[in-house]
Amino acid sequence: MDIQTRAVQVRHEPPTSGGRPLSVPIVQSSAFAFDSAAEPAEAMSGPDGAYVYSRRGNPAVRALEQTPAGLEGGAAAIAFASGMGAGTVRMSVGIEHPEDLWRGRSVRRRSRCTSQGRGVPGPTSTEGPPRSWSGPVTFGRAI
Repeated sequence: MDIQTRAVQVRHEPPTSGGRPLSVPIVQSSAFAFDSAAEPAEAMSGPDGAYVYSRRGNPAVRALEQTPAGLEGGAAAIAFASGMGAGTVRMSVGIEHPEDLWRGRSVRRRSRCTSQGRGVPGPTSTEGPPRSWSGPVTFGRAI
């Protein structure tokens, strides 16, 4: 592996003025200041807008999301704070992912559904997705 490979080169957009960090700095939870009320509204209108609040996104999280998307050739990626967060979103919007995205959740779900005499919802179920799912959202690649 060479230092120039994409696996070790994180896409990083440092500030254009003053000293610049050579690697992606960790941005701790923070709110960001704006000069007018219209600016945060505009920032929240799309995924690539300015940062408003760190739980919604910050430079470190954006770099984390861009790295696997670039390595996998995908348009985008979403980072979650936990496997349960990813699983919750997956179940609420029907994003398809490999069955064992998080092994502990997969085993627990299968055990619980089987012990209650129900089919296992998701990609391996023979009964299909629950009626509450509107159908999978696909982005052209597996997540």
